[in-house]
Amino acid sequence: FDKESLLWRCMALLPRYAHTGGFEEIANYLSGDDATLKCYQLSRRIADLFDQYLVYRADMIGAWERGEQQHWQARLWRAMREQSSEPHRASLIEEFRVSLDAQGAAAGMPQRITLFGLSALPPLYLDIIASLAEHIEVHLFLLNPSLNYWGDIVAEKDLARLRGLWRQHDRADVSELYMVGNPLLASMGKQARHFLDQMHEYQAEDFDFFETPRQGTLLAAVQEDILNLQQRGTEELPVCAFEPADKSIQIHSCHSPMREVQVLHDQLLSLFESLEDLTPQDVVVMSPDIDQLAPYVEAVFGGAPAQRYIPFSIADQADAAQDPLVETLLGWLELPFDRFEAPTVLS
Repeated sequence: FDKESLLWRCMALLPRYAHTGGFEEIANYLSGDDATLKCYQLSRRIADLFDQYLVYRADMIGAWERGEQQHWQARLWRAMREQSSEPHRASLIEEFRVSLDAQGAAAGMPQRITLFGLSALPPLYLDIIASLAEHIEVHLFLLNPSLNYWGDIVAEKDLARLRGLWRQHDRADVSELYMVGNPLLASMGKQARHFLDQMHEYQAEDFDFFETPRQGTLLAAVQEDILNLQQRGTEELPVCAFEPADKSIQIHSCHSPMREVQVLHDQLLSLFESLEDLTPQDVVVMSPDIDQLAPYVEAVFGGAPAQRYIPFSIADQADAAQDPLVETLLGWLELPFDRFEAPTVLS
């Protein structure tokens, strides 16, 4: 029942069911040219959806398997289920929970489980953790950026969209009932907000380990505003003045990935010169796509002369990015589906 297997099983079943009652939309989509390609693309989408159902809607999957619904998705799932007696994720989790309720903590289970750095978990997995916590110690170390409860804050962009909907449907503007709090946290912390809200439902024992930011820099002011869920620029909290020499937050606009890495290298050298106690092992550089930047990091940092050399290592690369032969092989496999642009052909 992994996603790839579901894809091919779905692709085998769809043409067989397309001409039965309830599958009219599927039959209409698969008709005409490129029926096989359409079937493959649709099967991939359905497999991805079923895979998410197993995690986020296990109750719905259970209802389908009991025959409670007759729409095409439920019927297609039952057909897949009849093909295999192997348990899927949702059934395994249910078996585990029933066993835990009946027998308690089994021999050999650890006395304590500790989970670090979780940013999101499906409710099903949180329920498992809660079930385990009834029998053994479970410690969760979570990053919470604010001292105050921020589960109700709304981003300014979302609030503007709500106002538009209220005007469209002639409803009263109730913006005053919503709170933005800190606009940066409201707009960029949605996933963490939902996760922490979920955690509050379990009424676990809570310990706070907040640390007050050092004062005097732009970064500290931003951290303090997030910590206290506030926004500067009002009468109660005026904007602070900062020294031009403050470099705690910098934004560099670069025209290429190579230039980004070159600027990074120069900035780090400047920091090592100005901060005597700073060493390369104190520095971590983060990127949303390290595989894209890795060759430039190797070229700039690895090719620097001895007097400008900074020791470095690159972590969290995909296997293909670390091995040129694997990357070349994958490139060959993609050729039949490529548009053959000039750079691709030359490379």
